[in-house]
Amino acid sequence: MTKQYAFIGNDLSLDFVNTVGNISSENPTENLDSFSDLIEWSKQGKLISNDDAKILFTETEKNTLESEKVFRRVLRFRTSVYRIFKSVVNGKEIPKKDLAVLNNELSRAMSKAEIYYHEGELIWDWNNNSLERILFLVSRTAAQLLTSSDREKLKCCSGETCGWLFYDTSKNNRRQWCDMRDCGNLAKARRFRVKNAVSTPEARSTR
Repeated sequence: MTKQYAFIGNDLSLDFVNTVGNISSENPTENLDSFSDLIEWSKQGKLISNDDAKILFTETEKNTLESEKVFRRVLRFRTSVYRIFKSVVNGKEIPKKDLAVLNNELSRAMSKAEIYYHEGELIWDWNNNSLERILFLVSRTAAQLLTSSDREKLKCCSGETCGWLFYDTSKNNRRQWCDMRDCGNLAKARRFRVKNAVSTPEARSTR
């Protein structure tokens, strides 16, 4: 059965780091277990086309060792970019080692980027059978978000163990949850239980 990924961040680089579930907990859940998962995530997020995904699946099968090597870079990059985003959200200094990882991938990406004519426009892109293409696309997207003038709209879900990041596009800039149907409802249920417990005679007698 094909995994289904969540895209709640309003930016693909945020959705990329959100491929770890309950990242703020002691037992986070890994949702990218292989390069094939990375390709599927990229296809669902429309970072690459279905045809590109087929090409990359074939390349992965043909170059197993290289795909594993690139996948390890992907996971290391994800960890560093998450820490960079969290530093921005919390107003803290960005760790130099994480910024170095980002810059290293950006440097690799730009050294291999080419200008393509696509649907009437000239765009930066990478060869669609390059195993590094997804990593390059995500690194460019992350850099664009981090250097934008609206970094203050970067937020972290208020869920107790969630830790997912999102770009707040709400009119009043007061979004708190990655998804109101998920962490939002859990928080509401938790507040209700606490309020109900405090209002009972048993609860009052123990205060």
